Amino acid sequence: AADIPDNVNVVIQTGGAEKWRSHDIPNDSINRWLVKDGGLSLLESLPQANMGDQQTFAGFLSYGVENYPAEKMCVIVWDHGSGSIEGAANDENYGFDALTLAEMDGALETVSEQMTDRFELFGFDACLMATAEVAYALDPYADYLIASEESEPGEGWAYKNWLTMLAEDPAVPTA
Repeated sequence: AADIPDNVNVVIQTGGAEKWRSHDIPNDSINRWLVKDGGLSLLESLPQANMGDQQTFAGFLSYGVENYPAEKMCVIVWDHGSGSIEGAANDENYGFDALTLAEMDGALETVSEQMTDRFELFGFDACLMATAEVAYALDPYADYLIASEESEPGEGWAYKNWLTMLAEDPAVPTA
């Protein structure tokens, strides 16, 4: 619903759900989308893969860095979170496998070799991810961490609010 300007790209990867409730998102493949003009525009479709796997995450991060380079980039992991022990982003199609901190670290290390700077922000739109261990693991890769130590509402973050603010001033400071 946010009016995203042409110089701001929001790229998402979907997968890991037995069934999506909206947007006609297929559940039998990994799909990468560009959020534009109030909808999703399919960028590419890939074979089904485990969203809780380091290589799947690294592949998406590399895709974003290569195809949508920017002065400021952020990563947001959305799904269930289980803290520093079990990680985040459970894949329903692969036994609820989740990205562990070690897997996130490995994926971020891989993509950081392609980058000239760190991510501006790493966020978890997921419960229970604001721990010292998470912050320590992600510190080499991002300037800011946004996460919750509590449960989050099922509908997730208020993306429209901050994307609208970003649209009004793409140079808005991250803090």
